Amino acid sequence: MENNGNNNPVCAVVSTIQGGESVTFQCHEMEGRYVNIIRPGCFKYLTLCEVEVNATQTDDAISAHIPDLFSWIDEFIKLMDLVTNDGDISKPSQCSYTAPGNAASGGKATQSSTDYGGVAERAIDSNRNPVHEIGSCSHTKVETDPWWSVDLHRKHRVTSVTITNREDCCSERLDGAEIRIGNSKENNGNNNPVCAVVSTIPAGQSVTFQCHEMEGRYINVILPGCYNVLTLCEVEVNARTFYEHKVMDPVTNDGDRFRASQCSVTVPDNAASGGEATQSSTGYGGS
Repeated sequence: MENNGNNNPVCAVVSTIQGGESVTFQCHEMEGRYVNIIRPGCFKYLTLCEVEVNATQTDDAISAHIPDLFSWIDEFIKLMDLVTNDGDISKPSQCSYTAPGNAASGGKATQSSTDYGGVAERAIDSNRNPVHEIGSCSHTKVETDPWWSVDLHRKHRVTSVTITNREDCCSERLDGAEIRIGNSKENNGNNNPVCAVVSTIPAGQSVTFQCHEMEGRYINVILPGCYNVLTLCEVEVNARTFYEHKVMDPVTNDGDRFRASQCSVTVPDNAASGGEATQSSTGYGGS
């Protein structure tokens, strides 16, 4: 319950919800007991007419964890790595930046494995050609949780990540891939916070995912699950270098990943209806 649960990983960022409408955000079986929604910034209201959590509960005899939908943290990543040991939030004046650009092109790429000559560096060769046989796409072996990573060599503020999908085969392989950004190398960087989850990218197309200036040195793309292949024809990172003027402690670890195969589960239901709700404050009787 550190920081009332607001330091937990991001499931999604709410761009907009129309008045009176309900919107569902896919969290891809993130594990957690606490589901949070936070609005960063000064002089903010937070009003929620209903929150429903479609989740399954694990068998406690197998796992002490509850894989429901982890935290909804609306752009919290902008601030979370600026929190100091005593809880003070660093001001923008304490930082300086370079101009935005494709930071990936100067990075060092690695991946979980290599097959068909698709080395990791091909995904940052500044060539969006989507045909694998041309030699500009990375390619892993068939494996569990294949991943690709680029080390930007120093911390950056990441505005967005653009991914180009393969055209000549198997474009659906990228469905469900997670883009993770942070400063931790634990689990090869795959425990860092989520920028976005790829629902789908059409064959041969490039799609940009907004990361709202998340801070991180490592940009990872991981495809959770068994018997998966990860192919990336180009990864572009729109970011600017971030220079710190004092030591700060980023929160970058979201803990262990628990796979569905490790747990027995109940039928999905609205887990929120049986939970205990709290909030930062209450106004106008909105408990």
